[in-house]
Amino acid sequence: MKGKNYILSIAIDKYLDISFNKLNNAKLDAKRIQNVLIEKYNFETILDSLTDNLAKRASIIDSLCHLSGFLTSNDNIIIYFAGHGQIHPKSNIGYWIPYDAAHNSTSNFINNTTVIDCIKAIDAKHILIISDSCFSGTFLLNSRGNDSSKHYAKLEEKKSRMLLASGREETVSDGEPGFGSPFANALINFLESNKEKYFSFSELAVKVAKATGGTVNQQPVWGHLSSFPNEGGEMVFKLKTHTGKSKNGWDAKFQEFCDARETRPEWPYISKENPDTKSLGIWCIEQRHFKRKKTLSQEREQKLHNAGFIFTPNIHKFFNGFGKFLAFMHNTGFDYIPNHLRTKYNEELAWLTLQQKSYRNNPCDSNNPKSYPQYRYDILKKNGIELNINRVEDAWPQFKIDLAKFYEKNEKFITIPSQVSSIIHIAALGNKLNDYMVAWKKNRLSDEKVKFISQYVDKDYQLNRDKRAFEKKLKEFREFQNGNSKKIPKQGKEDITKLGQWYAGIMTAIKPNRSKKLPAWKIARLREEKIIQ
Repeated sequence: MKGKNYILSIAIDKYLDISFNKLNNAKLDAKRIQNVLIEKYNFETILDSLTDNLAKRASIIDSLCHLSGFLTSNDNIIIYFAGHGQIHPKSNIGYWIPYDAAHNSTSNFINNTTVIDCIKAIDAKHILIISDSCFSGTFLLNSRGNDSSKHYAKLEEKKSRMLLASGREETVSDGEPGFGSPFANALINFLESNKEKYFSFSELAVKVAKATGGTVNQQPVWGHLSSFPNEGGEMVFKLKTHTGKSKNGWDAKFQEFCDARETRPEWPYISKENPDTKSLGIWCIEQRHFKRKKTLSQEREQKLHNAGFIFTPNIHKFFNGFGKFLAFMHNTGFDYIPNHLRTKYNEELAWLTLQQKSYRNNPCDSNNPKSYPQYRYDILKKNGIELNINRVEDAWPQFKIDLAKFYEKNEKFITIPSQVSSIIHIAALGNKLNDYMVAWKKNRLSDEKVKFISQYVDKDYQLNRDKRAFEKKLKEFREFQNGNSKKIPKQGKEDITKLGQWYAGIMTAIKPNRSKKLPAWKIARLREEKIIQ
């Protein structure tokens, strides 16, 4: 009778006792290994995976014990553990550290003997423990695997109780966050890239040990579990006859990436920070990581390249900015940054300015590797962000209408739309006018624009505004006197209070030893009008 292949995963990143360092990749690695075994090698899950707070000491031991009630003598099982491990300094007993363990007590640790006792009750053909934890090699006898040159059928005949550990009596690397541990990556890369119809456990172990030892300072070990006789058997892995499509596996993720072209505005970059795309985002990061480490097969690299996948290491910088700008567009309705919003959205402005400058300096050109990437230009255009439009020019027709309306209600040359007005459209108009005024002073404004704006505002607006306002007060003063040169406006009278305040201010400013004096042009005009001597 043909048996089945099963996997039970136990993975702990975060522990109840914070004295245990948080791991980066235990759960990620367990999921990836489980997926490839299901996708390519006819494995099934036998019990729910135990992760983080589900992986308490009692739960782990109960799950191991329950296996004896599920497995037949023809079945095979892989028990995968990723988490912290420790070794007793005197007895050299190794331990798995469950979620609810205390750092200063071994009472809740799971020692090798406990695991072995659970396995003794399981009447399966082949049992393989894969342990990615520190000191996990303490399970082993002082021997390695069998002669894998035996015919695969003969290897499968006899029982086996074996272990593949990420290290012997040593600490092991957990890897960079989100990229998997070196040991798990070596294991997954072998399982994913394998094209042989059959391979033995020893063949897998040799490849994984060599790949891991070549990238980090740790050496995986493998062999028969202590307390079990070596009957000469080994687990043999078989490729599925028809893999087809599955919700797991590399090909399915690749297809998900291709399908995202029509559904994700940020494609081909998929972010792991977005809950909707977290899994696919992690997969995309892995592909770039594998390429940098030169562990991505040429076949897959070419397949990704043909599909439009971007391997650029700093691609996330562009797309993080793009994501923020999309949010800005959604919140404000603008597809550019108006002046009155530049302080609040300075990061978005910097990102857009960089894209526009990069495109202007080096437009898209397939023959120039330094040119602006075509895929970026296409993504931005698809989402309504044009790089080749001059927003100032584009806004000119509407600006003319808005400015003319403003001066229908406000005095020319004296007032100007405020850039800090609480009325949004007035503040926006003030910001646009300021841009044109700056260009005018630098002689960068066309004659048409100069002619139009000069109907309402002076080039040197600030100075001339003061002069015009002063002339307006002089006119009011002359009208007030109206032939009575000795009459002085008083501050207390309602109708002339402001004029009285103005006059009082003039008289105060011309007194000797004043720190703040009137400018020369005001003194000259006051004398011309014979207001002062």
